[in-house]
Amino acid sequence: MVGSVLVHNHRIIGEGFHEAFGQAHGERNAINSVLPKDRNLIKKATLYITLEPCSRHSKTPPCVNYILENQISKVVIGALDPNPLEKGRSIKLLKSQGIELTSGILESECNALIRPFQANLRKRPYIILKWAQSKDGYMSRKGERTKLTNVYSDTLVHRWRSEVDAIMIGTNTAQIDNPKLTTRHWPGDSPKRIVIDKQAKLSKSLQIFNNDAPTLILTEQTLPELSETTKYIRLEDWGPSNIARALFEEDIFTLLIEGGRKLLNSFIESNLWDEARIFNTSKLLKTGLRSPNIQGKVRTKSTFSLDNLVVMENLT
Repeated sequence: MVGSVLVHNHRIIGEGFHEAFGQAHGERNAINSVLPKDRNLIKKATLYITLEPCSRHSKTPPCVNYILENQISKVVIGALDPNPLEKGRSIKLLKSQGIELTSGILESECNALIRPFQANLRKRPYIILKWAQSKDGYMSRKGERTKLTNVYSDTLVHRWRSEVDAIMIGTNTAQIDNPKLTTRHWPGDSPKRIVIDKQAKLSKSLQIFNNDAPTLILTEQTLPELSETTKYIRLEDWGPSNIARALFEEDIFTLLIEGGRKLLNSFIESNLWDEARIFNTSKLLKTGLRSPNIQGKVRTKSTFSLDNLVVMENLT
């Protein structure tokens, strides 16, 4: 998530953002968006970028070269590139070419935009934990599907699903809740569905195995592929870090864990999470499975009818 604007005399003459993996970056899109009648102003304009321009060939050519080619005289950067191979390289190059440069503007806000990328540098997905809990601190009644949130919260969750690469649940959640894990209440593509099934004992009649979205099954067994949309991934080490690395190797860069208490606690206890989204509902259960205990910085609080959403981030 990188954005850029090109400004001349307090007027935006170009703007752009990194629209998709492998496509042009924000500053290149901003420069290319300038109308023909304003092209002569590019040299006199200031380029604002939320992230330091890339300096190496990857999926696209280096953006710092494109800035120099267009002879932009002033550049303002929000955050430095967190990649050790890139950090500070473009700033040094721009300064060496006489470009007036300012960095560190709204740095914390700009860093917040790229938190998933920072997680990916550690060869794992950006991990979001999500659950709902009753007023008295339970996730569900033991052994049965328990509905806690309202339709407004449910719609928001479906939006979240459209924004991630994959959703993961455990064996018990698949058996008891039989979820579809799709975005049927929100426009957008459904993510990959991931289910832990060590013994490969889950019934293939469950909704998670339908053709509404691709499904990855994490298992200890060596088994043939089920279909074009359902794939087995064999694991021997079931530590959360190994699970995360295996999913990263499947090009899963953002992961929403909607699993039950056991799965959520395993990632919390391993301190392997980036964000937690917790719905506090008005319902009372009086008994059942206790909600996870998690510590982090509260980022936002919001209300959806009687459901109160707390979003936390892991600062460690």
